[in-house]
Amino acid sequence: MSTFIITGIKKLTDNFLKIAEEEERKSKVAMHKASIEVVNEAKRSMSTQKSGESYKVSKTGALHVASRAGEAPAVLTGRLRASLTHRVSGKTFIPYPYKFSGKGGHPGGAGVTKLTDPKERGVMMTTAHIGTDVEYAEKLEKGSRKIAARPFLLPALEKSRNKIVEILKDELGF
Repeated sequence: MSTFIITGIKKLTDNFLKIAEEEERKSKVAMHKASIEVVNEAKRSMSTQKSGESYKVSKTGALHVASRAGEAPAVLTGRLRASLTHRVSGKTFIPYPYKFSGKGGHPGGAGVTKLTDPKERGVMMTTAHIGTDVEYAEKLEKGSRKIAARPFLLPALEKSRNKIVEILKDELGF
């Protein structure tokens, strides 16, 4: 019988933990910067000149130009624009129902196993939440039976896509 002695496991584990902590920190910084980019783009889109109907505001008598369907909402009070914010969460559990193993019914012994224990099913990821708590925001973003959509978050994300990729490359080094 052969005996193997492995030394340095504690040090190796500690080093892996340090690397993981640093990568998590970097990913939070990157997601924070990317989120700010999206929020700022959404705010910019609301602040541009609109092409909808013009009317006088009853309380002030000022002329207001509303947004037309498909444009980001026009700013009247600024409440929605001011409420846009973001939150970055580290170690968010993202469900993923499969794992790869060296066993299974596939040629060469490689297999994919469907996981049944919910505690094992997923990966931990850094996530960003971008939005608002203003009650009418979702109706503007998606539209409703009474009003056509005036999206501002998804278009901001799409418009920021290249900048987000640049931020991720700069912060995460790839």
